[in-house]
Amino acid sequence: MLFKTKSQTLAFLQKKLPNKVGIIPKLYYFKVSDYRKNNNYYLKQIKLKFNSNIIIRSSSIFEDSSTKSLAGSFESILNINPKDSDIVEKSILTVTNSYKDNYSNNNEILVQEMISNVKISGVATSGDKDNLSSYYLIDYNTSKDTTAVTSGNHLNESFVFYK
Repeated sequence: MLFKTKSQTLAFLQKKLPNKVGIIPKLYYFKVSDYRKNNNYYLKQIKLKFNSNIIIRSSSIFEDSSTKSLAGSFESILNINPKDSDIVEKSILTVTNSYKDNYSNNNEILVQEMISNVKISGVATSGDKDNLSSYYLIDYNTSKDTTAVTSGNHLNESFVFYK
């Protein structure tokens, strides 16, 4: 099985997912190594591409593999004004620093439009992260808190589809 980064997977799904099933918010991503070479370019691109608040997310090459998952191990910074380059830059640094021992020049930064008026949010996986069982698992929450599933602080619903 070929694993891609969170950014690459979401970009692929954004093109393939029918709107009636769900919407993946507008996204933009880049390699940490490219950002370090020319951060002003990427800060300008973020200003141009987004008009409303954004979330800056991790997209590490180590988050998912055939033997383990580091989902939820890295930082995300929510509700950032994309026009405030200082805050955007600090947020990118926070996410990059959260890679710590899992640093790679191929790690990415994922920038997405921050969504509001959420009806349902969740996380889908193609296997159980604890025992690597082969089935689709969707953990979801119907509150307005988009971090409910990933924070582990809420009681969530699950849907399991056996392959």
